Amino acid sequence: MLEAIKIAKKGRGRTKTNPLVGCVLTKNDEIIAKGYHSSYGQKHAEIDALDKTEEEGLTLYVNLEPCSHYGKTPPCVKQIIERKVKTVFVGMKDPNKKVNGKGLRILKQAGVKVYQGCLENESKLLNYSYLTGIKKNRASVTIKVALSLDGKIAACDGTSQWITSKESRHDGKKLRNKNDAILVGSGTALKDNPVLNRSLRVKNWKKVLVDRKNKVAESAKMFKDGKIYIWGKRKNGLDKKPKYLKAKNLKNLLELLRKEGIQSVLCEGGMLSSELIKENLADKIVAYISPKLIGSQGLGFSPSEWKTLSDSKKLCDINIKKIGKDVKIEGYLTDVYRDN
Repeated sequence: MLEAIKIAKKGRGRTKTNPLVGCVLTKNDEIIAKGYHSSYGQKHAEIDALDKTEEEGLTLYVNLEPCSHYGKTPPCVKQIIERKVKTVFVGMKDPNKKVNGKGLRILKQAGVKVYQGCLENESKLLNYSYLTGIKKNRASVTIKVALSLDGKIAACDGTSQWITSKESRHDGKKLRNKNDAILVGSGTALKDNPVLNRSLRVKNWKKVLVDRKNKVAESAKMFKDGKIYIWGKRKNGLDKKPKYLKAKNLKNLLELLRKEGIQSVLCEGGMLSSELIKENLADKIVAYISPKLIGSQGLGFSPSEWKTLSDSKKLCDINIKKIGKDVKIEGYLTDVYRDN
């Protein structure tokens, strides 16, 4: 199952509103074939693996319940049964109302031995964006922030390049490959004029700009390539490439992005990140903390004020890692993955 989860990650940034799924086939405790859902509309992981072998009587490991309905592809349970798979280990049940235990029942009724809950928490963490979409009907939000040891994201004169090390910046760019779109506000677009590119070669990668007061000029670097979504007024100097979203608020913006096939967004804007956290729309935070002290006059990463310690926001399922001279802390603010 660990291997299934590992190879499922290869589909990050390409599956749109579909989940990340990996599959491993074994026989006599030896791996026979592996497969994963590579991109939206392509083979599901189980079929990708089964197509690589003609063996029967296999044991199948998959991190998400096999589908039982027709969508872009035929139901996986049908082919699992036809290929006479003996045993299926499932990481987690699929909460999608079209599945939601039906796939497990069909397999059991066909005489397949089914075991659910193998590395269940790890399987849910892998697909927290998918679960957010199913349960909250919006794109999930990961906040990326670089800050000093005393919690500042910029000095008092506004300078912020570079608080963290080169190694942290390189690691931070990898996060872009793991999300469907990069989200920034007009403040970040004006101050840093970022390109918002990716290291992966992905056609029409997506960028989202929150520019409600139409402050960002048409010459901004982020408009040069990729697919652009803008929440704001139409810019006369731009061609028809940007798509304007008429959102009522940030929650509605994330709902509209999911309708556009965007399952996860990475927010790289300071003020926008604070607003998302304040409105309980941030699902995950990745913080790079530098061993620098900027001082009390610096701009702090303080999305809101809580009166008591018990009211404060708490991260769960935390992972801490040293990168260069910095410390990387990542954890989750929402718990959509804790129950199905």
